[in-house]
Amino acid sequence: MRYLIARGCPDQFGLSFALWTRQAVRALIARETGVWLTLPVVGRYLRAWGFTAQRPARRATERQDEAVRAWLENTYPAIARKAKGHGCEIQWADETGLSSRANYGRSFAPRGQTPVIRRPGKRFSQSMISSLTNQGKLRFMIYEGAIKAPIFLNFLQRLVREAARKLFVIVDNLPVHRAHRVTAWVQDHADQIELFYLPSPACAGAGSTASRKAAPITATSPAPATIRCLCSTSSATSSDAHCGRATSTVLTAGARYWNR
Repeated sequence: MRYLIARGCPDQFGLSFALWTRQAVRALIARETGVWLTLPVVGRYLRAWGFTAQRPARRATERQDEAVRAWLENTYPAIARKAKGHGCEIQWADETGLSSRANYGRSFAPRGQTPVIRRPGKRFSQSMISSLTNQGKLRFMIYEGAIKAPIFLNFLQRLVREAARKLFVIVDNLPVHRAHRVTAWVQDHADQIELFYLPSPACAGAGSTASRKAAPITATSPAPATIRCLCSTSSATSSDAHCGRATSTVLTAGARYWNR
């Protein structure tokens, strides 16, 4: 039974469930053995078999796993070796959306006294473009709207402005990242910055930025978990004042973004 559950989803076995639940497992057991178990007993069996309740990860149907594997095993190690040999800094860059409607986790409190978090009733959202180094250093810029070539170029220019050494910036294949004005500027500043692209499509699905926890790793270490996907929703103004508008709400949303 454990083998059947681990091999696929319920609908693959003719059951009327999309994902495994205790009810689905009970139906499978009943069909295979003729024994109808209570849900608590099914739960005990699942724990004994080593199963835990998990949120399914999303994967784009267009994703090419072989291309991703080849990139991780061949392309990225070559980038890391080149960065180490030339004293360059690797940065992983991408865009995402921030919202005031945070999904707060659970908290302990006395029974019957539910904690209350006060926040504005009016919803608002903004966009963020950011980069993360292999050592966990985060740089970000807040803006409004959708990502466009001038915004992405503005971000790259700001990265270069404060960089002490040449940057190797890894991005996905969003058309904006390959825009002519972007690639032309990068070529003109080849001594300061170089762009590298993830396999297309490498994203795990919209919004699935894959546990962006900035664990420190060396330049020769495997690519960070962030590469499972770097989502994309953005656009920005170029003013320094706007880039510095990092309110506590935005920072909180940013923290959620890097730990999704």
